[in-house]
Amino acid sequence: MRQTSLQRNWMELVNGTKGRSGQQIDIWSAVFGPIGADGYFKPLFDKKTGVMDRSVAEYWRENYDLLHYLKKNWSTVGPKLVDKLHIYIGDMDNFHLDRATRELQEWLETTENPHHPGYFVWGDGKGHCYSGPGTQAQRLREMAEFGLRKKPRGTSTPWWRY
Repeated sequence: MRQTSLQRNWMELVNGTKGRSGQQIDIWSAVFGPIGADGYFKPLFDKKTGVMDRSVAEYWRENYDLLHYLKKNWSTVGPKLVDKLHIYIGDMDNFHLDRATRELQEWLETTENPHHPGYFVWGDGKGHCYSGPGTQAQRLREMAEFGLRKKPRGTSTPWWRY
């Protein structure tokens, strides 16, 4: 079903106030939002007026924005992430997450000490949950094999074998 943002938010309000609709916008807010004085999460914006709560946006940025975190902490976390960032995304993500991912990729390409541009696979015309070419089973196998190559010496992992 296609909906405008306004229609989606009104639908969520009809299904439950105070974030109780169980739908996408309410779920994001419930997971990432700070708790308000009434015990419910503070919404990022008012669903009726569209007015944004900048304090909530700042909370999200400080606590969940990966690019913001990496920029602030690259000298510490960058060396730990070399060869570990493998990102698969459709270039037509249903929630427009491809835009933020492009920003992440562009920034990683500029990193120094260490320089690590990450590994990005873009699905041409693919939407949300794109996991790269091939099957999900192939992707899981690649992930398991990568984990085996990077595991600490002496670690026993018989259940990872394919």
